[in-house]
Amino acid sequence: MKKIKLYTYLLIGFLLQLTNAYAQEKKLKLTPEEFQKWSIIQKEDIAPDGQWISYMLDYESENDTLFIQNTENLKRLSFPKATKMEFSPDGKWSVVMEKQAFYLVDLKNNQQQKIENVITTEFSADSRYLYLLLKEKKLQILDLKTALSKQFSGINSFLLASNNTLAVLDSSGISVIISKDNYSRKQIFQKENATITNMLWNHTATALAFTEKLPANNVVDSKYNLYYYDITESRLSIFDPNNKPELNNLFVMNPGVLTRMRFAADDQKLFFYMAPPNVKESAANQPEIWDTALPLEFPTQKYIGDTKKIPKLLSWNPKSDKIQLIGTNERPDVKLSMSRKLAITYNNIQYEPQFTAEKPVDLYLMDLESGKEQLFLKKQELTTPQLATSADERYISYFRDENWWIFDTKTNTHKNLTAALSVPFYDIDFDRPGTAPPFDNAYWTDNNKLLLTDQYDIWMLSPDGSANRITNGRENKISYSIPFSEIPSFKPFSLSNFGRPSLVLSKGLIFQSIGNNKESGYSLYMPNKKLKTLFYSNSGCSTLNRATMGNSYIFKEQTVSISPRIKFANSYTVVPKTLFQSNPQYVKYEIPQAELISFKNKNKTDLKGILYYPVGYNPNKKYPMIVYIYEKLSAGYHKFLRNNNFDGIGFNPINYNLDGYLVLFPDIEYQIGNAGKSALDCVESAIEAVSKKGIVDLNNIGIIGHSYGGCEVNYIVTQTPRFKAAVSGAGINDLTSFYFYYHLDTDRSNMWRIENDQYRMGKSFFEDKQGYLNNSPVMHSDKITTPMLIWSGKEDHNVPLEQSMELYMSLRRQNKKALLLLYPEEQHIITKPENQLDLKQRTKQWFDHYLKGI
Repeated sequence: MKKIKLYTYLLIGFLLQLTNAYAQEKKLKLTPEEFQKWSIIQKEDIAPDGQWISYMLDYESENDTLFIQNTENLKRLSFPKATKMEFSPDGKWSVVMEKQAFYLVDLKNNQQQKIENVITTEFSADSRYLYLLLKEKKLQILDLKTALSKQFSGINSFLLASNNTLAVLDSSGISVIISKDNYSRKQIFQKENATITNMLWNHTATALAFTEKLPANNVVDSKYNLYYYDITESRLSIFDPNNKPELNNLFVMNPGVLTRMRFAADDQKLFFYMAPPNVKESAANQPEIWDTALPLEFPTQKYIGDTKKIPKLLSWNPKSDKIQLIGTNERPDVKLSMSRKLAITYNNIQYEPQFTAEKPVDLYLMDLESGKEQLFLKKQELTTPQLATSADERYISYFRDENWWIFDTKTNTHKNLTAALSVPFYDIDFDRPGTAPPFDNAYWTDNNKLLLTDQYDIWMLSPDGSANRITNGRENKISYSIPFSEIPSFKPFSLSNFGRPSLVLSKGLIFQSIGNNKESGYSLYMPNKKLKTLFYSNSGCSTLNRATMGNSYIFKEQTVSISPRIKFANSYTVVPKTLFQSNPQYVKYEIPQAELISFKNKNKTDLKGILYYPVGYNPNKKYPMIVYIYEKLSAGYHKFLRNNNFDGIGFNPINYNLDGYLVLFPDIEYQIGNAGKSALDCVESAIEAVSKKGIVDLNNIGIIGHSYGGCEVNYIVTQTPRFKAAVSGAGINDLTSFYFYYHLDTDRSNMWRIENDQYRMGKSFFEDKQGYLNNSPVMHSDKITTPMLIWSGKEDHNVPLEQSMELYMSLRRQNKKALLLLYPEEQHIITKPENQLDLKQRTKQWFDHYLKGI
């Protein structure tokens, strides 16, 4: 009897455990209403001392919220609708801007102070002061140590120097406020209602440069005066071009993004741009003159075709009043080195007309101290990040002929650093016409070593050619790279500079690592030590951020089934922990799973793709499948699919996985001149690989693509009846008409795009007319049997709506099934929420109708 009772209890216990397990495994179904509760992590940052992090949660419902979270006790501060957040340099304070409010947060003492009507703020470099510009034209200076405050009225703007001296602009001119002298204020430029357009402190805060806009007249647009104020000597100087005949009637330009002012590293010279007077055009309607004899197409020729009109860079020594012309009519384009001691000059249109993505130019190197100039590189493809100087600026690295080279400015010699090494440093998977680029840029260290990247590893090279592989990726097929966050920031960087700050090896470098099957993580490199793995897993890791003080760091981790989370470690010796998990409710819902598939195309090339499974997947069932295409997509294998109702192209795979569809993202490898056939080959090969699983309803497969993917869709359906339905967004259909189309956004014809860029023809239309016809979907539209949904934005300048219209008209004339959607006031990507929702719904309805019979 006792045994029977025991067995009964055991049976009841087992049944209860089974019931609980079933209840725990039972998942909820996601609905469109639920999507608004899901967020995306954005703008992650870590305080300089590593004690706090910040991040923004972006919601579809627009209830975006910024959070500041403690890395030890996990205490979290929230700021709904915040637009900006900044930590103080010591990490003890933060400022948060909301649309209607400003908050000063004392992170150490857990206190917040709300201040109204704030326009902008800035911390002093020592974190002692906070400067606030208020809407009522007041400057407020808060002493964060003593809590004392000082205000100045009538201030329109301010500029903070490195020593906490302020330059302030008011209606009467410019004054300087010296913090260390009890906030004494001194007028340095007095002129009522002057239009001051730019102010710039030198590095030592001993001088201020600024420009003043002068009134325009009926003939010439506005001119500018340039001033220089010496703080130590209390002396104001004005740059006078009239007593400098070598300037040949040039006038000071208003500094802009590409024409900014800057001081030399030693503060002895000021660099700025001048240009001839901009004569106003006649109001009378005049014809545009498009002349084939000119190097550029109109209107590009109008603005930069005449080198005399291009702004010229020069330097001015305010103390001696001497100038040095750097940009000339022969070579008007200039890039300065970090120290401003070297300049590279060239003529950007020297070899025009060109039909390549990167233009070749002759580069000249100018020593700005001696004024000597020499030809540095002839017919070099100018890609700014590939030009970099060593820490002492003796060497300049550049990429040419599939190798990395350096130029020794002392001996005027070139040296190929990588030709003798056993591995290529050019992108071996590059499948576009032209020269293959490097895997990554070159980065100089503070001890004059050069870091280069091959397919798998990072190498450290010396200028003498000696090389050391500092990672071991090739053996394990793990690719190492230097994350962008590890590269020192250079605030004055613009397209008019070359070089960048050197990497500081004493702090160590954190490398990104990505495995052959998309595993990822980070590793620490320290000089003369073995590479240390910090984190590596079968997940997607991104957006590394390191604290500037100490060894704390954060990064974001996610998988297709794990919502993004922020990982944190306060030391290089501990395993990173999850500091914040976004969308914690995801564990309650059915989340699609994904598989990284492998397949071979007809050339036996190993390729990968992503197969997303429907929720509630049953291996004994066959499912309809959607194939989404756009070049190579497998890199996004670990991306968590955010549920949303809105999307710029009307397609999100999760919306189909939730409704019983398989979704396939195949990688595509291209052959030059046969992009269409390449796409067809890879797509069919990927489908064949998936079909062997026995889970695909081969009679109900759809295909979708946008932009270049739309072009690929258009071509593929002309070659095979496999697809039951197709959706093509803003895709090219006629390579010939698109080849001769003038791109309104780039002010350049599309010839370069077709010949030498994404469309991969490799030849001009006149060299391969038949090839252009063969790769134009509209020319084969008589073979289309697949019902097509075609869409475009009516204001699309990237791929004009006429391309979509051509295919639609062709299908209409042949009485084939097609539907064309043209969205008013939309461009290449649909941006209006109501249009996004409409496109999403129509796309889903199209596939449901043809693949499910709904």
